[in-house]
Amino acid sequence: MKNTKDLTTLYKSLKENEETKRPIQSEPWVTSLLFARDENKVLLDEYNIKLTPDTWIVLSIEPEVLKKTILRAKDLGFLEAYIQNPSYLKYDVDAVIKRISEFEHLNIPYKNEKGKYQTYLFSKRAYDYVISSINKKNDTKSIMDVELKEYADRVIETFAMEDKKNEIYNKLSEIEKQGLGIKETLMEVFKVYSDNIDYLSTNIDEILNSYKEEKGRVAWIFLKNLDFWKMNKKNTRILHLKK
Repeated sequence: MKNTKDLTTLYKSLKENEETKRPIQSEPWVTSLLFARDENKVLLDEYNIKLTPDTWIVLSIEPEVLKKTILRAKDLGFLEAYIQNPSYLKYDVDAVIKRISEFEHLNIPYKNEKGKYQTYLFSKRAYDYVISSINKKNDTKSIMDVELKEYADRVIETFAMEDKKNEIYNKLSEIEKQGLGIKETLMEVFKVYSDNIDYLSTNIDEILNSYKEEKGRVAWIFLKNLDFWKMNKKNTRILHLKK
């Protein structure tokens, strides 16, 4: 575990080099730096993988594992996935390679029209959903962006629209091909079911924000019962962990 001085140095370094496309409050993620490995930051910098506070957790991955993941991705041509989303580094690279092979065999795209790698290439739950949707013989068209489907499911739950789920999935499957943003896609799908567009928009914003916060806190949850840290006036270091 890092002492306060090392933690402060690392924090300042990360903030100076932070990817600023989507500003994120850094305070909730500071605890993920407690177990950060300095060699991991050097490796990530070498391959131009920029972190935002919600991805700092990857710095605590075992260095040998992180190096293996990056080198295998580089050799097999999908290093860009980790540059696009460093949180993908948390997933087993061997499983990812196996899925790439499987998706190519099934002729299933694992990148969207903008060249972004899809979540289901990395997340087992998302992967299982995609495979199961392919194997199911029903009238519901496949929604390739699993994250988008999860957002839609939350909107469906919020407005108690379970009876229209298949109809909504079919609309979502068609509209996602237009390459709109996530919110714009959801608005296009659900606006026909709402008499109050402003109310719908507000609820979708709340769902998106809630989901992003929940997703980003994966690394933080196991530390939530830690006593954040108590500063000793003499040595200014972390004293103890809450049981």
